[in-house]
Amino acid sequence: MLDDGVSVEFLTKLGLEYKYLAWYLTGKIGYGQMVEELGNAIKKYAKRQMTWFRRDPRIIWLDMSADPLEEASGYIREFLSR
Repeated sequence: MLDDGVSVEFLTKLGLEYKYLAWYLTGKIGYGQMVEELGNAIKKYAKRQMTWFRRDPRIIWLDMSADPLEEASGYIREFLSR
């Protein structure tokens, strides 16, 4: 994408992976730093997502130790029968 004229500034707005890869490819950070910082940024992002999802009462959490497919199917059938 960089070779096709897409700017680093644009790539940094697309998402975490694009931002850190663009910084690495342009020499702003080294490979090890990219891997470490990207991993940390992904973990922080996932934590923020989980915080947001837990606050949303519309989210239905499935019991993954049972039969999540059957449980999800039941919720779908219930929703469609309304």
